Amino acid sequence: VEEQVAALGEHARDLVRLEACVERGEVASFEIDGNIVEVHIAEKLEQLHENVEKELGVLLRDVDQRLGDSMVALKRNGKLLSDLGSAMGSHVHDPHRRSARGV
Repeated sequence: VEEQVAALGEHARDLVRLEACVERGEVASFEIDGNIVEVHIAEKLEQLHENVEKELGVLLRDVDQRLGDSMVALKRNGKLLSDLGSAMGSHVHDPHRRSARGV
C-alpha cells in the first residue's frame, strides 16, 4: 500500500508540472508503431484522468469488499472465542479467584 501511495504522489506531482503545459496548449511528440505523432497534452491528460478514475474506482471497491469480509471474519472469530471462554469458564481453574471456603 505504501508503494501505491508513493506512486500516486509522484503522479500528482507530474500532473501539477504538466498543468502549465496544458494552459499554454503545448504539443507533445510520441512514437507509436515507429511513427512520430504529435498530440495535445490536454488530450493525453484527459485520457489519463479517465483511466485513473476507472482504475481507482475498481481498486477502492476491492479494498472496501476486503475490509467488509475481514470485519465479518473478525466478528465471527470474536464470537467463537467468547463462546469458548464462556464454555471453559466453569471448567478452568482461575488461580486469582478465591474459593467459596475462602482458601
